[in-house]
Amino acid sequence: MVQRTANAHELLAELEKTEEIQTAPKIMRHAPEAYYAVPGAPEGWMVEQLLGEVQALATEGARFYLVPDGETQQARQSEKSWPVMTEIDGIYTPLLDARGAVVRWRPRWKDSPAFARLKAEQQADREAQHLADMNWRNSQANAPISLLSEGEAARIALPD
Repeated sequence: MVQRTANAHELLAELEKTEEIQTAPKIMRHAPEAYYAVPGAPEGWMVEQLLGEVQALATEGARFYLVPDGETQQARQSEKSWPVMTEIDGIYTPLLDARGAVVRWRPRWKDSPAFARLKAEQQADREAQHLADMNWRNSQANAPISLLSEGEAARIALPD
């Protein structure tokens, strides 16, 4: 028995399973956010990562879509990936890599530009705090030290 593969139009015909990347998200079964959300991560980090990874592979002006397929649905939660489709002038095609294979995408927080920015901000904050601590220590080390005897201290005491 020959297994039939769905073409791009058939895949995109199931709109409730499709999410356009550049516009407001539509409801999508098996959405990446449901599996790879990171508490405290900036909104939109997945879209930024996806566009950064796939734009070089597509024709300029292409729109990108994630289309969950059987592999997406059957994969374990930590291994889910989505085939990427492109649309130019109403023509939908799977996005292909240099070897001619369909590009499958999976969000990776630690590989995202948002994660790199967050780490850089945290490092800058640590360095600024360290510098402030060092400045405070230096100011304390350079403070004048009073070596008064008890008698001299009594004479300098505040008047009644």
